[in-house]
Amino acid sequence: MNIGRIIKQTRKNKKLTLRGLEQVSGVSYSQISKIERNENKPSDQTIYKLFTALGLDTSLWQNTERHSNKETDIQSYTRFLVLSRDNFTCQLCGHKAPDIQLEISFIVSPNNGGTFIGENLITLCSECNLGRKNFIKKHGIKNDVLYINNNNR
Repeated sequence: MNIGRIIKQTRKNKKLTLRGLEQVSGVSYSQISKIERNENKPSDQTIYKLFTALGLDTSLWQNTERHSNKETDIQSYTRFLVLSRDNFTCQLCGHKAPDIQLEISFIVSPNNGGTFIGENLITLCSECNLGRKNFIKKHGIKNDVLYINNNNR
């Protein structure tokens, strides 16, 4: 179950409006609404505030989609193997650590059926990763060069 659904169901069960939850949590009603519609990925601090205000066990969110499908959940050992395989180099622009910040990215995200295995992970610098994400939002995953190359292997 995702965080938005948990928050919305609990809020409705407690007969709280968005404004009511805003008052007890300190999180704006517009942000709560976006979280409930999965249009916003809240910080851990925001989740903590909402869960506490709703009387939910804060450990619940460890089992939600937020923590099971995020790039940050790639275990450190796997991250190291991918960084090593890619020679600590962005696979799009060629820049190397430590001159830039490197990230591990999914070629196909878990939300689109991708897996956490090494063949689906790639080293990108933060700029290339952001640019790729924006490209995919605008043009779709099927037009992404990394997706195309991965499917032609």
